[in-house]
Amino acid sequence: MHVCVCVCVHTPQEARAIKEECEGILAEALPALNAAIAALDTIKKADIQLVQVWRVYARMCVCVCVRVRVLHGEHLQSRGRAPKQLSSNK
Repeated sequence: MHVCVCVCVHTPQEARAIKEECEGILAEALPALNAAIAALDTIKKADIQLVQVWRVYARMCVCVCVRVRVLHGEHLQSRGRAPKQLSSNK
């Protein structure tokens, strides 16, 4: 078992000020957290399946966008997957 020993280097007034600042930040963040939790509660299985399908379409969209850029005369740099996608026949 580990024992943690903390040494306080703040005066009681400084500690109170830090506590109040933290409570203010927390009070500001809690409504956003609660809204996020409420939004997560509305997600249905169909929503998740739709997002999973988007991954397939996203790859195709990138491929089409890269080819359109080339058709418009933009020169692509070889620092990513885009030039490799140009050479694919898919």
